Amino acid sequence: MSIFRSLRYLRKKSNLLRLLLAVPVLLLTFTGCSKTVVTIGVNKWPPCEIWYVAEKLKKPGSLGVRLKIIRYPSWRSNIESFYEGNTDVTHSSYFNFVYYYNRGLKGYLGVVADRIIGADGMVTAPSITDIYELKGKKIGVEVDTDEYFLLYKILKNHFLSLKDVVLVSINSSEAGEYLKSGNVRAVVTYEPFLSEAARYGRRSESTLQYPDIMQDILVFSDRIVRNKKLEGKIKKIWFGTLNWIFESKENLRKASDIMAEAENGNADDYLRFFSRFYFYSEQDNKKLLKVNGRTERILKEMSDFLYNEKMITRKYDVSALIQR
Repeated sequence: MSIFRSLRYLRKKSNLLRLLLAVPVLLLTFTGCSKTVVTIGVNKWPPCEIWYVAEKLKKPGSLGVRLKIIRYPSWRSNIESFYEGNTDVTHSSYFNFVYYYNRGLKGYLGVVADRIIGADGMVTAPSITDIYELKGKKIGVEVDTDEYFLLYKILKNHFLSLKDVVLVSINSSEAGEYLKSGNVRAVVTYEPFLSEAARYGRRSESTLQYPDIMQDILVFSDRIVRNKKLEGKIKKIWFGTLNWIFESKENLRKASDIMAEAENGNADDYLRFFSRFYFYSEQDNKKLLKVNGRTERILKEMSDFLYNEKMITRKYDVSALIQR
């Protein structure tokens, strides 16, 4: 009997040991499952690619968030996929944010991320010395883009309207060829096509003169904005990642390496990118997103423009589109 009792005792001990060993595994599994998955849409656009850096850092995990990054072949497919409900966060510009709003699931402006410094602009034919000389002339621009609104602003600043010129719809990448051929007297495009076009003409005004137009923003889905705690975590991840990147030259280099590896690019190109963009802080955002502030005013102007151009069916209460 003593042998059987010993065996029963050992069996009980063995079962207890297996249970104790299983507890950490169960805890780890539970912890992993408890993380909220946030899907981020990116494309080949350096501000988007900062999410690769965020993914590598421990910040998301410490906040109970797991980032799932989906790479799209173009900005248009990225933003359209967002409005189809496939991602929680995407990057956009002010113009595209207003243009695409209500074309599917609603998106809301969560963060003004960065400003593109002089990367979009106009190039005129060499013989054009004043923008007013473009009255009645052909201008090439990709309609329904930020550059279209920039053209409107440039013309307006020189006492002209879109009706005073002949618009030629082109792809932004074709700007140089159109100017070279003489088919148009000016083009509005963005880098690197702006520099290519400048080989055949004269650089005119750019977003250096209109800095509020071309802002890169984070757009949040309705799912995110309905969960204020989660929205706050996403903002902490974004601003925390930026703080880490600019904390030291070493971190800046590490970030560039991470982004280059993810996109099969050159790390030095990403280093130059960081020097050409201005990144807004959390404190900057409080000023930019305040009621009746700069952001609200420019969004209203864009909404009015798009409505007047019959590119949207109604004007929006832009204040309701901003998450403060």
